[in-house]
Amino acid sequence: MGHKVIAGLLEKVVEEARKEKTQVAIVQKVTDEPDEPNEHWKITTKNSDIIDCLREGFQIVAGTSFMWARQELFEAVDFLFVDEAGQLSLIDTVALSHAAK
Repeated sequence: MGHKVIAGLLEKVVEEARKEKTQVAIVQKVTDEPDEPNEHWKITTKNSDIIDCLREGFQIVAGTSFMWARQELFEAVDFLFVDEAGQLSLIDTVALSHAAK
């Protein structure tokens, strides 16, 4: 799933959270800094920021399978949702699955 597709999903999450009058702390890992800032969630290009955000209690962390496969994200989240998981090979899925408890 590409960064734009992830951003589209996050927009829907923010929209639903607003309807429920709920605050959601979200961070998205991207390859390149966006041209325009995002007012709804934090965007970063640094893996270390992702780890910091998890420690700070962010509820939603979005990124590609390459990010989730990193060793320092071992058991970093309770649940890991993989969109279009059928497009990943079994070994890729196993490589990122360690990020969830």
